[in-house]
Amino acid sequence: MMGKTYGGLCEVAHPTRTAAENSLAVVTAPHGDSVATTSLIEAQANFESKDVPMLMYRFLWLIIEERTGLIKIEADMAALPTAISYTNKYAKTLSQES
Repeated sequence: MMGKTYGGLCEVAHPTRTAAENSLAVVTAPHGDSVATTSLIEAQANFESKDVPMLMYRFLWLIIEERTGLIKIEADMAALPTAISYTNKYAKTLSQES
C-alpha cells in the first residue's frame, strides 16, 4: 500500500531526474524525435493516472504535521501559508467523504 505512495512522494520531493527527462523530451519532441514524443505521452498518462491531490496532501502533511513519534522537520509554517491552506481544505474534503 505505501510503496506506490512512497514512490510518488519521492518523485515529488526529488524531481530532478524526472524533470530532466521531461525537459529533454519537451525540447526534442517538436523536432520529430519519436522517443521523446512517446516519452511525453507516457509522462502525461502516468501523471493523469495518479491521484495527484492525495499525493500532494500526503507530502504536505508530512512536512506540516508535528506529532510525537514523527521526525521533526521544523518547517517554517509562516513561509507555507498556501501549503497549509491546501492541506486543511483537502483534509475537510476527506472527512466529508467518510
